[in-house]
Amino acid sequence: MFVNNSDNLLTGGDEADQFWIGAAAFPSTTKTITDFQLDVDVLVISGLGVTFEDIAIA
Repeated sequence: MFVNNSDNLLTGGDEADQFWIGAAAFPSTTKTITDFQLDVDVLVISGLGVTFEDIAIA
């Protein structure tokens, strides 16, 4: 699932999902993943020149 600036609530499918947030550009709004499953789903943040420590995940 690729995220654009108008997608604020993100919901994946029944199986493992890939949520691509910030591929080469920072999103302009807060994004909320409604059904992220630890050890099943994947969050991808790429091309931004940041590390995991630079990102706020709540």
